[in-house]
Amino acid sequence: MSPADALLDLLERERRALTRADFDALARLADEKTRITAELPRAPRPDPECRARLRAAADRNARLLQGLRNGLAAAALHLADLRAGHPLRTYGSDGQRLALSGAPGAPIRRA
Repeated sequence: MSPADALLDLLERERRALTRADFDALARLADEKTRITAELPRAPRPDPECRARLRAAADRNARLLQGLRNGLAAAALHLADLRAGHPLRTYGSDGQRLALSGAPGAPIRRA
């Protein structure tokens, strides 16, 4: 398998790990990606179609990674709000944000 084909395979496995938020798999894939990309300069140049597939797969994974980062940041902010006792928020029928009433710092009880 050429380094370009190996990288395409790795990018597909990375996509699956990103969509599952499988951080252990992503860590393992990072080492493999480093090894494969180190081989690329010594390998024959991939044809234009293969390069286009590599670019598309890398761009797709970059978008997935950014989405995962954004989701984690939003979750961290939400947890910080809950810990600080900020009111829970929802959206009304008109689409505007509403704060659910409750005393700051009061425990959150869920049914």
